[in-house]
Amino acid sequence: MRTKYMTHNETDALPRMKVPGAAETDLFKLSFLRTRYTHVFAAGLSAGALLALKASTHVRLDGIGVFSPTFFYDGWNVPRTKALLDMAIGWFPRPLHYVFFHFDGFPYGIKHPALQARLRAAYNPMNRLLNAFRKRPRHYSSEALGYPVFFLKTLADLDRLYAVVAADLPKIIAPTLVLQASEDDFTSVRNSEFVLSQIASAEKKLVLLDDSYHVITVDRQRDVVAQELQEFIAAHTNRGPATDLSVV
Repeated sequence: MRTKYMTHNETDALPRMKVPGAAETDLFKLSFLRTRYTHVFAAGLSAGALLALKASTHVRLDGIGVFSPTFFYDGWNVPRTKALLDMAIGWFPRPLHYVFFHFDGFPYGIKHPALQARLRAAYNPMNRLLNAFRKRPRHYSSEALGYPVFFLKTLADLDRLYAVVAADLPKIIAPTLVLQASEDDFTSVRNSEFVLSQIASAEKKLVLLDDSYHVITVDRQRDVVAQELQEFIAAHTNRGPATDLSVV
């Protein structure tokens, strides 16, 4: 077994679990890492946090980073029409799930004004169209900016993911770090409290951020998120002083 600690410049070597498609492939990748490295951690944001939790029930992990977990859409900016989406998912025939959608609106899960402005420009329909013809579209790519449009199909798949992971929470025993913004616009702190109350981990910690919204990994306190994760990993490995993992 080898020990290797990856900084933010090396994370492309790690599997990134998609939502909700390639979960089995990503679990295989994590299993492969488990055979090659002394320590393996998984972390994710929103639905990705649920995938990290789910992964720990299949692969032995040294720790889990749970950022802005999403089980209940109950943040302060969730529209009242959310109830209509729930009914549509249950009532509409499956083919219509690929037609009807929800568009993510301001503030896009971000409290930082400059990032809000960038997302507003990127989500402009003309920019989304031109993106297909850009030689280097990464700046406006979904990887860089997220997904402004959620089809009913995606929302239905996510609802099933929430149910599956919620049922498995009592099986989770890995040390768990939970971070969420107290002003999360998408999901309230009740989500983090739910995770902590249900998992069987002996070591679990909740950190509430006071100057961010839902997407804490890029918002105003992203460095705090990186620092908390860095310290969490260092505490659960045989490491000396931690390597700089600051978000850049």
